Amino acid sequence: MVLVSGAVEILDQGVVLDPSRAATAWFALRTLPRHEKLVHERLAGRGVESFLPLWERWSRWKDRRKMVAVPLFPGYCFARFSLVNKGRVVKAGGVIEIVGSAGVPEPVDEREIGGLQTLVRSRLEYDPSPRLSTAWRSRVIRGPLTGVRGWWCARSRAVDS
Repeated sequence: MVLVSGAVEILDQGVVLDPSRAATAWFALRTLPRHEKLVHERLAGRGVESFLPLWERWSRWKDRRKMVAVPLFPGYCFARFSLVNKGRVVKAGGVIEIVGSAGVPEPVDEREIGGLQTLVRSRLEYDPSPRLSTAWRSRVIRGPLTGVRGWWCARSRAVDS
């Protein structure tokens, strides 16, 4: 670990699952387009803990503008479950697959989900950004997100052409 400018701690990039929670883990689920909220509701109805981070943006129709909540990660929802019960998750309407590598589901680090949950609960403004410059693995050590680990990035100043 390296402390940078007394504000950000650069961390290693390994994923470590808490052994005490080996029975269940967080997984990313790929959903049908625009089915994220439906999947989130269906999983809750099946007794599966799920998490769908949303952000608010203005949407415009011909006759009005309205603030709407949209998924922070379009096409994805997160769920905590044991792989023994993956059939119950995959069979929920709207789920395409559990994200993984070579057909093997890959768990999402519990700290990543915890950081997202802390961000969503905070009153801070956040939104997705497709143009990010170089990033460093970091941990916030002051402010409302103290303890949250994530990627410290700066938005690129590139302009769409």
